[in-house]
Amino acid sequence: MKHLKDILCSLVAVVAALSFTACSEDLSSVAGRWEVTSTDICDVHTDYATGQGDIYLFESGGTYTISDPSGKTVAQGEWEYNDANGTLTLWSDPEANVGGTYYVDQLDAYTMLLSFDFGFTYGEIKMARRPKTNSRD
Repeated sequence: MKHLKDILCSLVAVVAALSFTACSEDLSSVAGRWEVTSTDICDVHTDYATGQGDIYLFESGGTYTISDPSGKTVAQGEWEYNDANGTLTLWSDPEANVGGTYYVDQLDAYTMLLSFDFGFTYGEIKMARRPKTNSRD
């Protein structure tokens, strides 16, 4: 029975490794440094000038950090992009108030548009891809 358990554990590890490898292309499309350019939250629209929006840094390993315009980290955690249903899920400290599942309405080399409806709040976040050259990273 112990031998069967070892085989099962090995099989689970192989499937997990294959799943991560298969998803790596999805990770690379979201992975990178994104700056918030505008938000529409509960019907309030705000535009941000370059350098004034929060920075979302999505690492290819599945972790992320959000920093404010001064460079202070305001949230960090893990993320997962599901291309099949077009969602981006963020996990973080509940006090950070950013965790949840967002719908990816647009994703290309330059723009990511996320929408969400958490019941108590709803809206859109538009971001532009930025190079990793700023000291805010």
